[in-house]
Amino acid sequence: MKPLKKLLFIATFGSFLSSAAQESTKTIQLQNYNTDNWVATDALGREVVTFDIAGPVKKEKKVGVFYYIWHGHHSKKVYDITKILKDPKGKRKWGPKGKFHFWGEPEQGYYRSEDPWVLRRDLQMLTNAKVDFLYLDVTNAYIYPETVKALFEMGKKMRSEGIPTPDITFTTNSKSGLTVTKIYNEFYKKGLYKDQWFMWDGKPVMMANPKDEKLTKQARDFFTIKYSWAWSKTVENPNHWQWVDTTPQDYGWSKSPDIPEQIPVSVAGHPVELGHGLYGTSRSKGKQPAVNEFYVTPTTGEGEHFQEQWDRALQVNPEMVMVTQWNEWLAQRFIWDGKLKHSGYAGRPINIGDSYFVDAYTEEFNRDMAPMKDGHTDNYYYQLVSNMRKFKGMNAPVKFFQNNKIKVDGDFKDWTNVQPEFYDPTGDTMHRDFAGYDPETKYKNKTGRNDIISSKVGLDKNDVLFYVKTQDKLTSYKNDKWMLLFIDADKDINTGWEGYDYVVNYEITSSKKSTLKKWNGTIWVDAGKVTYKTVNNELELCINKKDIGINENADFYFKWADNSIELKDISSFFMNGDTAPDRRFKYHFLEK
Repeated sequence: MKPLKKLLFIATFGSFLSSAAQESTKTIQLQNYNTDNWVATDALGREVVTFDIAGPVKKEKKVGVFYYIWHGHHSKKVYDITKILKDPKGKRKWGPKGKFHFWGEPEQGYYRSEDPWVLRRDLQMLTNAKVDFLYLDVTNAYIYPETVKALFEMGKKMRSEGIPTPDITFTTNSKSGLTVTKIYNEFYKKGLYKDQWFMWDGKPVMMANPKDEKLTKQARDFFTIKYSWAWSKTVENPNHWQWVDTTPQDYGWSKSPDIPEQIPVSVAGHPVELGHGLYGTSRSKGKQPAVNEFYVTPTTGEGEHFQEQWDRALQVNPEMVMVTQWNEWLAQRFIWDGKLKHSGYAGRPINIGDSYFVDAYTEEFNRDMAPMKDGHTDNYYYQLVSNMRKFKGMNAPVKFFQNNKIKVDGDFKDWTNVQPEFYDPTGDTMHRDFAGYDPETKYKNKTGRNDIISSKVGLDKNDVLFYVKTQDKLTSYKNDKWMLLFIDADKDINTGWEGYDYVVNYEITSSKKSTLKKWNGTIWVDAGKVTYKTVNNELELCINKKDIGINENADFYFKWADNSIELKDISSFFMNGDTAPDRRFKYHFLEK
């Protein structure tokens, strides 16, 4: 909501129908990457839920995420609230009244919504989490057609590459009927991006005010209409899909008040009470902790309110959860005039003439899950993944299978029947070259190099063998940070470098020989020799079991990474090159 005027895919995905206006329908084979065998530990040491806790897949469960498309459309100069509040000189230099301010800096920089590099990364993160649909913010009657088209086009491209991106719908509010008409005429009437429409009850979904006089019969007949706003009286009214509510949230229903259909989950509320109390990210058990002079609490970034809302959703167990939100980032600056009936603002006193913001303010008072730079990083993302796994269930791990001996000889046929196969999305090495929120700022990233798409693990009596495949021919082994293989042998995040005890290819001897390094607490030191072979876009290598502490029944985590630039901390994997799997995720190999 903008105050302008007022988180698997296992085994085989069958085929997917992709169509757009003026295009013939064609069948696209979805990529077989399985995110259910991905494990992770967030920055707070919280392990992402796995199959033993989540249980088997629960049919007909959907999760949507509120997604914003307005960055760079209403303002161009960057003002960052978090940085303004922490000005070392104590002078808070706000932007002009009415101008939009970032509550903090996004991991991807102060970007424009049309940036294809950002769109791809967003869609990939949300696809990896198994998000089913995005509901786009058009609540202030702006539909941002070029941004929507860019999002649809990126979804179309990724689906053509086999990545099942979330479907898309819209949520309206101001001038709801007229806004629906604009959207219908721009996309739905033309049949554009039909394969990406989010469907419910056999029709495309549109979140709109059914009582709006401007809502046409054509729209009513074409869409499944759901009313969506905040703090709705869902108990009394059917077909209300609210996107934020106080804890414990009410659920939406359509068939019967006794059958939950939808429930909202939000990271936080607002920095102003709006008649519903003060709800920051740290609020839980009915209490909002005190904030300091920077308007944060000791537990800001830990997601206490987010988890409380998820616990309620899991208890209700509806068909659908709608999560607020991914990437709002911005709010308008207003001046306190004393007319609002509040004793303070964001948990602290406020005086006439002071600045305030309605929808987002600091790291404590915003609802964004998208990764933040120099703050809570991607904690909320992994919290989303964990809770979605509980809600939707998971596919059981694929059992290890190998029926032949594997030789490191460049003949990769002996890997054909080995299972499981660990997948990584195709296309995530695309380069970035796009103007930022401030058009004078140009964001560039050309670190994408070897696009890792799949890998396997094999065993023999004395060795562990690894196989990896890239989309195109591998670059030279002489390149820096080339095809690194990280191994977490003890599955303990507290040992090794960011949990990884060993790394292969940190130093490469020749086109056939490499090294195994072990983390000694400070640096990587020699731990053994490695034999490897590359042909075209495939690589295989062999490590002695004893060198990585495997005696019997191999059970470890691993990760491939190429061109991550600097290996200072785990954030080295977030922005540069390619990692398989993405970000903090690791593959789990289990022999038995």
